[in-house]
Amino acid sequence: MIGGRSAALVAAVVLIATGPPLLGARELSQRAEIRRDTFGVPHIVAEDDEAAGFAFGFAMAEDHAAELGRRYLQARGEAARHFGGAELDSDLAMRRFDNRAAARRALADEIGRHFRQWLRGFAAGVNAPA
Repeated sequence: MIGGRSAALVAAVVLIATGPPLLGARELSQRAEIRRDTFGVPHIVAEDDEAAGFAFGFAMAEDHAAELGRRYLQARGEAARHFGGAELDSDLAMRRFDNRAAARRALADEIGRHFRQWLRGFAAGVNAPA
């Protein structure tokens, strides 16, 4: 199970990912570059935090889309519906914790401007078309 503060940050990404896009993927992609080495490891060069987050989210989605989807559903407390009863305890904990409200509080009170920009970029990168 995800711990309290970590859960709030995961849920922050979920909330941002489900909100309206602030910048288009095309604009963000022009401000960042993903270079993969011979082992396929992504290395990111970006103009700013939001573009770096975008590139990281895009690379994560390319490499780990199924895991991102699973974590998304876990953070929302909806994993059991899709993956079976083994996820029920985690779902109930996320609901008791009220993960979405914790995320909203974290976005409003705890997360600084630069990390918020990075999160917006990350969400845009995860959601960008390949």
